[in-house]
Amino acid sequence: MKIRRGLFFGGVLVFLLGFPYGPLFPWSPWKPGYEHLALGKADIYWPKGTVLPEAYRQFDDLIAQTERFEQLDCVKRITVVECGSWSEFRRLMPHMSSRSVGAVTLATGAQIYVTPKLNERKLDHREFLLHELGHALVNQHQSLYNAFRFAQVEWLAEGISVANGRQQSYLSLGEVLSRAAREPVGPVIDPELRRGVLDMRFAYPVWRYFNEYLMTRYGRDAYQRYLLSVASDPAAWRSKFETSFGRPFADEIDAFQETLRSPER
Repeated sequence: MKIRRGLFFGGVLVFLLGFPYGPLFPWSPWKPGYEHLALGKADIYWPKGTVLPEAYRQFDDLIAQTERFEQLDCVKRITVVECGSWSEFRRLMPHMSSRSVGAVTLATGAQIYVTPKLNERKLDHREFLLHELGHALVNQHQSLYNAFRFAQVEWLAEGISVANGRQQSYLSLGEVLSRAAREPVGPVIDPELRRGVLDMRFAYPVWRYFNEYLMTRYGRDAYQRYLLSVASDPAAWRSKFETSFGRPFADEIDAFQETLRSPER
């Protein structure tokens, strides 16, 4: 009985500590070691004794920009946590051990973590916040189950987010065009053609430009209908593509590659 009681209270203690010191941090009323900035639609937290980049103070404006681009409303208040160290990030996100990630959004669409990678590599916080907002606003209009499945449709989920951030942190357009002239982009976009590990610095802008190509070719309204349709049923993204655009996915990739190789681009 004493052992069971001890295990019970130990479990309760671990659970409670998970709020201020672990993965439940965004929901904790007490956030030791962090400064707080309350905005209209977000709460920003950053380590005490450090300087908050200006992009975070403009976060409401970034939300409004994302709402216009994705044509979706931000319906949940968002908590943003800038982690001061990798140990802090791992404490708050224990299931993520990689140092390659710059920021991550939970499937709820209401919690964003920013890693030390941005400061280490002097990357633009604004770009990455817009990227994560690209995920967040779609996720806010999904069930958790669909949010997890939607993330697996990388060309769409990541492509629209990179487009929202208009990110320059990966390969430049010129570098993408140079590589696209030498190698097919089909394996980058279509998971059925993929072999081996993706070069993410190439994949992210390719996904962005493919999404922008679809918006231009078929119109923003048609693209939006497809986006919302896949958001509600991610597993059917391929069949929905042909239904929405009247063309097989593989044929569209071939047409997109031709635009990348066109001397008029």
